[in-house]
Amino acid sequence: MGPLFWVNTAYSYAVVLSAASSVWRLRRSTRGLLRRQATTMLVAVLAPLVCNLAVVLPGIALAVDVTPLAFAVTGVLFAYAVLQQDLLRLVPVARSLVVETVTDAVFVVDFRERLVDVNPAGHALLRPDAGPRDAVVGRPFGDLVEAVVADSVRAGEGETVVRLAGGNHLDVRTRWIRDDRGTPLGRVVVARDVTERLQAQRALERANERLRDQVATIERLQADLAEEAARDPLTGLRNRRRFVEDLTARLRTTVETGRPLSLVLLDVDHFKAINDAHGHAVGDDVLVEVARALGAHARPEDVVRYGGEEFVVLLPHLDTDAARARAEDLRAACAGVRVGVESLRITISAGVATAPEHGTTPDELLLSADRALYEAKGGGRDRVALAD
Repeated sequence: MGPLFWVNTAYSYAVVLSAASSVWRLRRSTRGLLRRQATTMLVAVLAPLVCNLAVVLPGIALAVDVTPLAFAVTGVLFAYAVLQQDLLRLVPVARSLVVETVTDAVFVVDFRERLVDVNPAGHALLRPDAGPRDAVVGRPFGDLVEAVVADSVRAGEGETVVRLAGGNHLDVRTRWIRDDRGTPLGRVVVARDVTERLQAQRALERANERLRDQVATIERLQADLAEEAARDPLTGLRNRRRFVEDLTARLRTTVETGRPLSLVLLDVDHFKAINDAHGHAVGDDVLVEVARALGAHARPEDVVRYGGEEFVVLLPHLDTDAARARAEDLRAACAGVRVGVESLRITISAGVATAPEHGTTPDELLLSADRALYEAKGGGRDRVALAD
């Protein structure tokens, strides 16, 4: 074991340890199966090294060279890695290869805003006069791309969508590159053409807007239909169903607030005789004109309802005396009704009831007004009577 032997030994150990350190770094940077592969290779590499050290180092120097036996262990371990851990079939792909093949544009810009690296997709986004890919590295990034892209990158880390001169839209995402101490080294920029996605999004928004308009139209038509269904087709006044709903709600308010609610039940005098003498067409005209007169003289808050030859007018916030005076006004307005038959004179009888004195439910209040109406008719018609 002369000097050259130790030179050769040191060189051989340096080569083996260099390879082992590479495998060690690989083991530290991976997880799962790749980490287990690295562990197997590291043990396989170090096994003959340790045995050889036991043979050559002074003070240990085994009498028998066990290094060949250790290589047998290495062979077994590598066989296990190949056959059981897919050593030669499952290997990590180089990141640079991934960057080269992705469809997103990738730029690496240093802290002086010079282009350090660019993939093929990124080179396609550079200005037409930028030159070949190997000629753009080292040049100012702002001279190679449109101003909107350069400005978004200078703004720092973040995400933004910019519009190019050609009309396309780019989603530009910028991230800082830092060393182990956190010092900024540059920026990596990833850009993606999102023109088609934005167009599809705008088309979807327009479709949703049209759908909302259609839904609003349908709701409006449904409301109109419901309102039409709640009105008498002849007079246009509310029918009994809608009237009872209004009356119930207003009676509830009367109970809660204590304010009065009056109801006037009106009937066309001798209406059957009008139909018999002049025909149902004239009778319909009479009802239409009476409805028009009541609607013209009703307050905005009053509710007018029609059923048969009877009319009902709700008078919110009017007590019995005010309701009676109001009923006299309505009777006088109906007395002025004129239809095509000159000899026809229209008179109206009316009964007045007020809540809560004469009832607190729709049926009670209508019954009280109906009794008052019959009292008015029994007293000679063309008059107003109060509920008892």
